[in-house]
Amino acid sequence: MMMGIRNSKKDDYDSALKSKSSSRDDKDTNVSRDFYNWTDESSYLSPNIPLLSPTPITVQRHTEHEEQPRSKREASKSFADNIQVMLNELNSGVKSAEERLHQLSDEELQGQQGVVKFVLGKAEDLNLEATRIQQIIQNATQHVSSPEPLALSPEHLSSADAGQLSAELSGLVTRLVNLETAGIARRSRLEAYVKQRRIRIEQVKKYQCVLIELESWLEEAEATLSSDIKLTSAAQFKDQIRAAQLLEEDLRLRVDQLLSLSREVDQLTASADVAGLATELADRLALLRATMTGTQAGLAQRLSQLEV
Repeated sequence: MMMGIRNSKKDDYDSALKSKSSSRDDKDTNVSRDFYNWTDESSYLSPNIPLLSPTPITVQRHTEHEEQPRSKREASKSFADNIQVMLNELNSGVKSAEERLHQLSDEELQGQQGVVKFVLGKAEDLNLEATRIQQIIQNATQHVSSPEPLALSPEHLSSADAGQLSAELSGLVTRLVNLETAGIARRSRLEAYVKQRRIRIEQVKKYQCVLIELESWLEEAEATLSSDIKLTSAAQFKDQIRAAQLLEEDLRLRVDQLLSLSREVDQLTASADVAGLATELADRLALLRATMTGTQAGLAQRLSQLEV
């Protein structure tokens, strides 16, 4: 019986030991799944290392609300490009008008009125276009500052684009002001030139009339001098002598008048607009003055002989 009890206790001890060993093995197995175990030779030679799987990468899809700002930015960029095209066209117009005005000569003013009139009209049209572009930029800038960004229209600008376009437009407006100022100054100069030219033409016409009158008077004087003084009576002889003396004095005055007139006409030859007429008139005056001087000298000599 004692033998049976001893065997039973041994069996119980073996069973408990076996259970404890099994529990330890299970515990070691659980530890090795989560951590590296280098406690014994077997685990050192063949460690139970779990494989590391990569963490999956998740890509978040853009929703419709996230795509909307991008489309608005693209619409804003496209609208800014359209305004830039308008500014480029405005710049081309300003440059063309500036070149037309700068090509005008400061010396030859004749025939420039049409060009100046065109430039001023062009500047007026360009100013209207600049005002229209400025209004577009302002409206687009007001859209950007709206408290409801989702309600923005396609015609809107970012702050950076609005600032850049406004600065470029401001430079063009300054050039337009300078162009208009230069055009008005040129027009005023042309108006003064036309006024002075009209005065010079009137002077030439007046000198021509005086020349024609002097030529007619000289023809009559020469006709009078061609007739001989008749010695019919002493009274008539004295009257003819007196008439010849008056004619000689008149000739002398006319010669002095022609000299003064020639000097005035010579001043007109420096003006390009009437230089041709003035030169022709000066030549005729010089010829008439020479003829009249010869007639006066001949009459004075004749009178001196009669008085002797």
